[in-house]
Amino acid sequence: GTISLQPNDLKRSYVILVGHCDNVNIFGNGRIIGDKKEHLGTDGEWGMGIYVARSQHISISGVSVYNCWGDCICVCKDSKDVQIQDCYLSGGRRQGISIIAVNDILVKNCTISNVGGTNPEYAIDVEPNSNETVKNVAVENVVVENCRGGFLVYAKAKNATVENVEFRECKLNASEKYPFRCEGGNSIKLINCSINAENVSYCVLAEDAKELLLEGNVFFAKKRVFRKLSNAIVKNNEFVCQDFFSAYQETYNDIEFVGNTIKGRVEGNVENSTFERNSMKGEKSILNISSKSNSIRDNIIDSK
Repeated sequence: GTISLQPNDLKRSYVILVGHCDNVNIFGNGRIIGDKKEHLGTDGEWGMGIYVARSQHISISGVSVYNCWGDCICVCKDSKDVQIQDCYLSGGRRQGISIIAVNDILVKNCTISNVGGTNPEYAIDVEPNSNETVKNVAVENVVVENCRGGFLVYAKAKNATVENVEFRECKLNASEKYPFRCEGGNSIKLINCSINAENVSYCVLAEDAKELLLEGNVFFAKKRVFRKLSNAIVKNNEFVCQDFFSAYQETYNDIEFVGNTIKGRVEGNVENSTFERNSMKGEKSILNISSKSNSIRDNIIDSK
C-alpha cells in the first residue's frame, strides 16, 4: 500500500510518528510519499516520513520513503535499539536518515538517493543536538546515489557526544558536497567502502575526531582525496587521485599511513605522522611531504 501526505504548509509534520513506544515493527513493501514537490509553504525542514522519538526496540524494514519536506527517516530523543533494513529512501529534502539521539542503531542493506533541497543534504547524518548523545551506530551495505552529500558525522554542538560509529561495505558518492565528512566524535570507522568523488573536489573532510580509522576502502577522486585530516589511522586502502592532499594549503597531523596503494601525487604539510609500507604507482606519482617529526620508510614509488 501507499501513504501519500496531503500537500500542506506545515513546518513540521510526520507521516508515521513512533513516540514513547516499545517493540514496534514497520515492515512490508509499502510506500510513504511526502509532499516536497507540492509543499504549500517555504519554511521549516521537519517534514518527516518516519519519525522515531523516545522509543526502543524499533524495526523498520522493506519500506520505501519518497520526497519528504525534511528527512525520510529521523531517529532522535534518546531512542534505543533501532533497526532500519532493506529500505529505499529517495528525494528527502534535508536528509535520507538523521541520527540525532540514540543508543544502538543499525542501518543495513538500504539505498539512499536524490537527497537535496536544504542543508545539510546528506544521505546519512549522525549529528546530535546540544547535550545529546549518539552511541553505537552500524551502517552496513548502504548504497548512496546522487545525493548532494554522502555520510556526515558531526559532533560540534555544545556538550554533544558521538561514540562508536562504523560504516562498512558501503558505496557512496556525492553530487556537490563531501562523500565522507567527519567533524568530531570518538571511534569513527570507515571500512571496506567504495568512495567516489568524481563530481566534487574532495573525497574526505575529517577533523577533530578521536580514533578515526579508514581501512580497506577504495577512494576515487578526480581531484583530491583529503581536505582535512588529523588523529587518524589510514591503512590498506586504495587511492586513485590527482592529489592525495590539498597540496600545502592545510597541515595534516598525527596520522598513520600504512600499507596503502596510491595512484597520484602525495605532497603536503604533514607533521607527527607515520608514512610506511605504502606503494605509489603511476606516471605522476611522487612523495614530497614535510619531514617535521615524521617517520617515512619502506615506501615504494613506481613512476613508470
